[in-house]
Amino acid sequence: MAVFTSRRSGGGMARWLLLAAIAGSFLLGWLTLVGQRVGVYNPEVGAALLAIANVCIFAPCCGGRQERSLVRTRASNGQRRRCGRKSR
Repeated sequence: MAVFTSRRSGGGMARWLLLAAIAGSFLLGWLTLVGQRVGVYNPEVGAALLAIANVCIFAPCCGGRQERSLVRTRASNGQRRRCGRKSR
């Protein structure tokens, strides 16, 4: 719970990913069921598409947030050095 309430970049990423995981999973699952009911594909193909869609959507979410977090951390470390403070 401490990670989610943290004001650091890890806390922001955890909150954002939790929301994306819950909303995205419901949306992708619903779309899979609709496709199966309409007859676009059978349940086995639907499960495979759901797994591929989860990876394709959530992997960039994690990577993109992490990259922005690293850039922000490096920038704040540079500001501390210019002000005469030591970075952590």
